[in-house]
Amino acid sequence: MAKKVKSFDFTPVGRPAKYPWDQWLDGGIWELKAGEDFDTEIASFRVQIQANAKRRRGYAQTSVRGNFLYIQFIKR
Repeated sequence: MAKKVKSFDFTPVGRPAKYPWDQWLDGGIWELKAGEDFDTEIASFRVQIQANAKRRRGYAQTSVRGNFLYIQFIKR
């Protein structure tokens, strides 16, 4: 039978995120090095960045310089 409870911790359960999105999408400008900070192709990783930025109701500026990817989250 269903019952009413006073509180519940709705923190997501499951495996932790592979990358520190909360840190990288804090609004600061971050320099990420391919092969060190992330292990996918830069183009694929940019898609992941945008998806995570969208979940946070924003978007990310990105720029590639050699093996470095620069990102900055912008809140909408």
